[in-house]
Amino acid sequence: MKNVAIREPNLRERDGALQAIQRDVMMMKDPALGIVPGERILVAKKYKDQLMQSSANLGPLTGVSWDEQGPNNQGGRTRALMVDPNDVSGNTVFAGSVSGGLWKTTNINAASPVWTPVNDLLSNLAVISIAYDPSNTQVMYFCTGEGYNNIDNVRGLGVFKSTNGGVTWTQIASTNNATFYYCQKVVVNSAGVVFVATSSGGLQRSANGGTTWTKVLGSGLLITGATSNFCYDVEIAADGDVYSSLDGSVHKSTNAGVTFGAAQTIGVAGNRIELACAPNDSNYVYAVVEAGGAVAGITRTINGGTSWTVRTEPDDVDPDILAADFSRGQAWYDLTVAVDPNNRERLFVGGIDLL
Repeated sequence: MKNVAIREPNLRERDGALQAIQRDVMMMKDPALGIVPGERILVAKKYKDQLMQSSANLGPLTGVSWDEQGPNNQGGRTRALMVDPNDVSGNTVFAGSVSGGLWKTTNINAASPVWTPVNDLLSNLAVISIAYDPSNTQVMYFCTGEGYNNIDNVRGLGVFKSTNGGVTWTQIASTNNATFYYCQKVVVNSAGVVFVATSSGGLQRSANGGTTWTKVLGSGLLITGATSNFCYDVEIAADGDVYSSLDGSVHKSTNAGVTFGAAQTIGVAGNRIELACAPNDSNYVYAVVEAGGAVAGITRTINGGTSWTVRTEPDDVDPDILAADFSRGQAWYDLTVAVDPNNRERLFVGGIDLL
């Protein structure tokens, strides 16, 4: 039998106008009509324009405008910011990305700040939180690892320290272990004591600059109501008291974090709890609580944790989600809270944008 050569289609035949039309039909054909309804493109564009216009007119804070300051999609998901206390002008800012490392700008107030990576060769670039030592502002820390169990999280590798104002960073050897693979927060009190909220080792405390660590809050420590080792947050009040949240509970320390009291009755049940202390009044502390992925409530104490009162949640402007959940069902990940440093009654909360 005579061999018959099979001609391969040339490049133009494999990738031409006809193939493009066939692809569009396969991807965009309405099964009910059997054709691509091209006239719907204009309708969709008009609807998109209406949504963008309506969202522009629904700013939750009247009289407040925001400008994009970067790092402009080159630093990954930014979850940490710290203004450099060593720059009296306030122009130097560090930004930490959970997938892009540590970034720095020296002109944050410029129309287009210039950001540069501090060191792309660090042993881990999953920066989740940054803090400086108030007793020596040349000393800084950042912790690594995003422990919210999102599918794109990046495992960390401990806590890193700088002793020269953030110029160079070194991993703290004592944190090169599984306890510090996923850290939610690092804070430092006025005496230089460091606290790290971890996902598996509870709240860790170091009084010697990270040389050694002690677990001071979490299950197994015989603290009433402390039934989890997932520590979500740690905050330091204006008087030095320490507040920290485990999965489902809030605890307070009055001795710089050496010991913690029993779980407080905050009036809202849930899992993730984000805390915020009023910088100008140590008695005011706020908590935003997540349950089942949604915001379960906001609560506040005005007497240093003796009692808590549930507050009103913001009414989200997005008509497609519940008014009582500004996180769009993502409070387990998208959730933050802060108190105005000049007004203990003014609270800022953040979830996720409506578009």
